[in-house]
Amino acid sequence: IAAIFDYSYETSDYGLELEANKKQVGVGIEDGDKRYGMVGKDFSVNTLKEFVESFIKGELKPTKVIEPYVPPPPAEEEDVDDSAVTVLDADNFKSHVDGTKDAMVEFYAPWCGHCKALAPEYGKLGKKFEEEEDVLIAKFDADAHTVPSGYDVQGFPTIFYVPKGGTPEPYNGDRTADAMADFIRGKRS
Repeated sequence: IAAIFDYSYETSDYGLELEANKKQVGVGIEDGDKRYGMVGKDFSVNTLKEFVESFIKGELKPTKVIEPYVPPPPAEEEDVDDSAVTVLDADNFKSHVDGTKDAMVEFYAPWCGHCKALAPEYGKLGKKFEEEEDVLIAKFDADAHTVPSGYDVQGFPTIFYVPKGGTPEPYNGDRTADAMADFIRGKRS
C-alpha cells in the first residue's frame, strides 16, 4: 500500500499504469535486475495466483531490465614528490625531532581525504627546505603509530611546528606550501 505519486517511478518499472485518485492494486515482482508487473488484468485472488505461478514457472517476460550500476573509474591520483619529506615513526621520531633544528611535522592517516589533498603542497614545502640542514619537514602516520606525548592530535591532518629547542605548537594557517614556508621563516627570524 503506497501513494502513487511517491512511487510512480517504480510502478513504471513494472509496466503498471495506475491512475491518481483511484483505488487500485498494482503487483510487481523484483528478481535481481529484472522487474515483472501484473499488467492488463484486474486484480483478484485468481489473477494474482496465476501471475505468481507464471513467474515461478519462468513463463513471464520482464517488463524492464535494470542496467547494473557501474561506478565511474577512480580519479587518477596526482603524483606527489614527497622525497624531501622525512617519514617518521614511533622508533625514529625522537632522533629526528630532537630540538637541534626547526621542524614542521604533519600527523596524517593514509585513508584521509584531507591528508591526500595536502600531500602535494606538503611535498612542495619539503622541496623548499631540502637544502637547509637546520629545518626538518616531516610526516608521521598517526593511524599506524602511537602519537608521541606532547602532540594533541584530534583529527587528520594535524600539523605542528617545533622550533629549535622549543616546544611543539599547532600550525593552523593556510595549507599551501608558500603559506607554511612563510610561517616557518617568520618563526626563525
